[in-house]
Amino acid sequence: MDSATNIIVFFISTYTARCFVFNQTTFKRHIAPTGDSSSTSPPMFDNSPLPWADCFQECHYAPGCQSVVIEGENCRLYTDTGNHGNDSFNVVSSLSYSNLNDFTTSKCTANGYLYDDSFSICYKPETTLANDTYARQLCQQSGGRLMVIDSPQKQNFIGNITLPTGPGVTNFRIDAFLSGGIWRFADQREITTFYWGDGEPSHGYPTVCISLTTYRWNDVHANYNHAVLCEKVL
Repeated sequence: MDSATNIIVFFISTYTARCFVFNQTTFKRHIAPTGDSSSTSPPMFDNSPLPWADCFQECHYAPGCQSVVIEGENCRLYTDTGNHGNDSFNVVSSLSYSNLNDFTTSKCTANGYLYDDSFSICYKPETTLANDTYARQLCQQSGGRLMVIDSPQKQNFIGNITLPTGPGVTNFRIDAFLSGGIWRFADQREITTFYWGDGEPSHGYPTVCISLTTYRWNDVHANYNHAVLCEKVL
């Protein structure tokens, strides 16, 4: 891109999901510098301009389309990116997935997350030892949150995976905190179903971990350091 070109971040995406096929194209608006003339590149097609509402989808499916230029209520498709005036949008990226599982996996598996299609869950066991505050920050930094176990199906899933071990790893923090005698998730929902291990909760501590021994819940001190179980909501 010419160094004189001024770009503002303005994203428009077209999505099509049918018969488990997903397609997406992302566009970025191009702003021409003051006094810069528009490009005279020929449009991609010789036919009449398209209604602008159809242009982005048309560009997505047209091989070679690199930019969309708005002309009032109409638009044209171009085979190049660059300066076509203040109302041009350049193609940043195009994605296509042949099935829903490929799409979901692509949204999950960044920053060390794992996708399990048997339960449609995106999770990350983190063996860094952390107190409750730092554990939440770790998950947020990787695009997720502390694992929320709010159904027996989710608890059964956790009970059937193998969590990693490491120095000092005996528990994995999950989302739950005790306040005013009521257990809640971070979104303030009250927890009404618990999956405590035998004899738990045993200390009256206000946060919860999954025990690496039993894969059931036990109460832990908010300031004690434990491994962390994150999840990403897709």
